[in-house]
This record gives sequence, structure tokens and C-alpha cells, in this order.
Amino acid sequence: LYQCDWSSDVCSSDLPERSQLGAVSLGISLAREEKELAVNRNLMITFAVMTLFMVSLVIWVLTERLINCPIKELVRTMSLVESGDLDAKVNINTQDELGRLAVSFNAMIAGLREAKQQLEEHHKTQMQQAEKLATGGELASSVAHEIKNPLTGIGGAIHILKDELVLEPGQREILDEINRQVDRLNKSINDFLQFARPGNPHFIKCQIKDIIEKSILLVRNQAEKQGILIEEDYSSDLGPVSIDPQQMEQVFVNIMMNAFQAMP
Repeated sequence: LYQCDWSSDVCSSDLPERSQLGAVSLGISLAREEKELAVNRNLMITFAVMTLFMVSLVIWVLTERLINCPIKELVRTMSLVESGDLDAKVNINTQDELGRLAVSFNAMIAGLREAKQQLEEHHKTQMQQAEKLATGGELASSVAHEIKNPLTGIGGAIHILKDELVLEPGQREILDEINRQVDRLNKSINDFLQFARPGNPHFIKCQIKDIIEKSILLVRNQAEKQGILIEEDYSSDLGPVSIDPQQMEQVFVNIMMNAFQAMP
């Protein structure tokens, strides 16, 4: 048996020295194996880098196609809708969450488009009604002026009859009543003309109860035609307020007429 020290190239034997015939020194070179290991290591690194690049490229393509592009399409459509284009549509045909969001968004746009059409039709109807009311108001003002002129003549004629004729007491009372009715009609016509053409507000201290009562007189006939009963209930502590009585009278008339139109 031999024991060899490779570092000193010395071998020893357990046999007696006289029987030792020789020694063999064996050395093995690992340069080739180390070179192959280095080549394999470089190949593995190159393969890992290429694999990482390919995986990153695939992830980027999938992200761009499945997420970024649909989001850009949603943002584009939202911008069109915000600018007033309700004919825009989201073109996403996937079955994922973004696809369902696109379907809901398209349904919302369709609802907005339908609501806009209804509003435009309603606005058109209201404009036509407003034109009719404006024409009717102008016609009513013209008729009121035509009525006012004969009433003025009738009132003047009554005053002449009372001053120049010798009337019996009963006849004078009849003329006084006719004169009161003429004054009442003149006041109603003046109120109507003021109602049709309100000017700048003129604030004075007045009782709001009196204004409401005057407003009710203007609409009571219309209420009776529709079978509507107007009930008045005023608080006992109503004091004077600083308002324009003519314009506030118009406000109350408008409120009551709106209520009449809304009732059966």
C-alpha cells in the first residue's frame, strides 16, 4: 500500500523499505472541463436573457391588446360623449370585464340619446305653446284696447246725461250703477294690460292679503269653469311688506293658473 502526497510528489509505503520497487505520480488536468462549464454557463445565461425578453414581449403585447387599447377606446368615446356626440359607440368585443363595461357604457349612451330626443321634442312643443301664448297675449292686448275706447266713451256719455238731463231718483241710481260697472271694467282692463306688460318693479308697503285677493278675482271665473274651489286661509298676524303689487299679483296669478292646468 502506498500513501502519496500529491503536493510534494512523494509517496510512502506501509511495506518495508527493502521491498519498495518504485513510485508513480499521477496528475489530471481540469482545463477542458472548466472551459466546457464556462461555455455551458454562457449558453444558459443567454437562453435565460432571451426567455426573459420573449416573456416580457408577450406580456407587453397582451397588456397592450387586452387592457391599454380597450381603455383608450373607452377614453376616446367618453371624450366624444362629453363634447355632445351621443352617436359615439365603444367598439370592444371581448367577454371580460372591459367588454361588459363597454356594453353598459353603450347602453348608457343610448339612454342619454333617447332622453335628449325626448327633451328636444318637449322643448319644441313648449316653444310652439309659448308662441301661441305670445300671439294670444298680443291679440288680447289689442282687444283690451279696443274695449277700453268704447268704455271711455260710455263713461263720458253717462256723465253728460247726469249733468244735462233732469232725472228721477231711480234713473240717476241706474246711471250711477252703469258708471260703476264701466269703472270696474276699465280697472280690469288696466290691470290686464299691466299684467301683460310688466315694467320695472316699484316697491311700496302693502298687504299681501289684498294682492292675493285681487289675483283670485282674475282667475275665479276660470276656476269655476273647471269646478275648482279656491279656499282662502290667511294668518291673523300678516303685516305690510315692501313689494311691487302689480308684479306680485302676476306671480300669484301664474301660480294659480299653473295649478289649474295641473288639476283634472
